[in-house]
Amino acid sequence: MHVLGIDVSRGRSSCALLYDHRVVTEFPIVHNKSGLSNLQSVIKNDPGVLPIFETTGVYSRVLAQFFNDLGIAYLEINPLEASIRMAGLRRQKTDRSDAIRLALLGIN
Repeated sequence: MHVLGIDVSRGRSSCALLYDHRVVTEFPIVHNKSGLSNLQSVIKNDPGVLPIFETTGVYSRVLAQFFNDLGIAYLEINPLEASIRMAGLRRQKTDRSDAIRLALLGIN
């Protein structure tokens, strides 16, 4: 199963696509029409992908609406729960590493 971890920030996100605990690709997206189109192309090329991201208020609503409009199942997790679950995985705090760790949560 492919899992797409998305670390959501203001106006942009860091994404990491994992398969079987290995990083397939990493890429940033901007929360605009062009960025979401790029995200859609990654997802459409891999129909079995499961996106996972933290609820971050207004910033994550764009992604939730995007996935709902496309009819794609996704996991949106509480930031506190994600923080607790990733505590053992976290050695350094970066958007890139958080995207990978979110994807690992989805795999596990």
